[in-house]
Amino acid sequence: MKKLVAFCLVIIMSVSLLNGCGSSAQDTSAATNTTVSTTTNTTADTAANVETGTVVWSLTNSASSANTAFGDAYQYAQEQQPAGSSIQIELYDNGVLGGDLETLEGVRNGQINIHCGDFSAIASSVPVAAIFSVPFLFTHDRTASWAGAEFLDILNEELHQQNLHVLGVPSTGLRNLSCNFAIYSPEEIKGLKLRIMENEYHAAFWGALGAQATPLAWGEVYIALQQGMLDAEENSIAIMTAAKMAEVQSYYIYTKHLPQYCALICNWDAYQSLSETQRTELDAYMDNLSTQFVNRVGEREELIVQELLDDYGTTFIEFTDEQIAEMRTQTSDLVVGMLKEKMPEYSDLINQWLKIAEEAEANKEAILAGTYEN
Repeated sequence: MKKLVAFCLVIIMSVSLLNGCGSSAQDTSAATNTTVSTTTNTTADTAANVETGTVVWSLTNSASSANTAFGDAYQYAQEQQPAGSSIQIELYDNGVLGGDLETLEGVRNGQINIHCGDFSAIASSVPVAAIFSVPFLFTHDRTASWAGAEFLDILNEELHQQNLHVLGVPSTGLRNLSCNFAIYSPEEIKGLKLRIMENEYHAAFWGALGAQATPLAWGEVYIALQQGMLDAEENSIAIMTAAKMAEVQSYYIYTKHLPQYCALICNWDAYQSLSETQRTELDAYMDNLSTQFVNRVGEREELIVQELLDDYGTTFIEFTDEQIAEMRTQTSDLVVGMLKEKMPEYSDLINQWLKIAEEAEANKEAILAGTYEN
């Protein structure tokens, strides 16, 4: 059904653009007869009437954008977009076009223009995305964002071979534990009944810490926690209020085990089919969206923490730097070894990622101050 909705959306966008756009003297270096693809085998087509210079691209998000950092960032990017821009972005959130894997498939076949979702959630479809599953590399979401931006061109060299192109990879916060009881040390993670995403590398590193890690569909997590079938889940703090986890989880433990990267991915053929002006404006829009996304995360987190304290009486526990270093020793090399064994063709790519992550953490203060230049 969701694929049918996506298909209909493509047709509607195509008809409205062809009927509603007037002529223009803007850059027309791309093919002048490019329109929205209505089949799954013409991925170079895009939601565009290039003759007029106007393009409308869909941006999908499987989660709700209401009262979130992403929603704030999208609204800001829309307001800051110059009048008469040759590319427009329309958001379809709350899973209206499907979940992460469905919308990514829509990008592959040309039915959807831009996918927005966590890299860890698409590792089964895009194996190289598993590189971002190495835990405990970062202690701040801004160092993670800096590293993601530095790695972008390297990553795209690989993804272009799969007809995908990453427009941005901002970190939208660090993932931590929420739990039914207090956890004050890594030793207390042993035996923890923990919900994780369907990701074998996540299962491996939580298993190394002694947790009973169980993949579970997100829609079943609340009930499982409420009924005691699970003790904990791991996520960014926004989930505590957005998904009402605070109703069934009294403790939030800052383990900082992984950044939550938002992968903004489009179809590479479709991107190349845009005119130079359109590509420039799309890149500028996505850079603005990514920057604002990162900036709004901190602002939103302060509000969420206060809400959790006032409305739910949530207890916050922060692991020490020494405890986090201990967990990194137990897990990071394990996951790196798994990645290189399962994907030896990506060994150099993995090493480059680790080097960039190390540079980011070594220059954390300068990155936070906005003064670091490598």
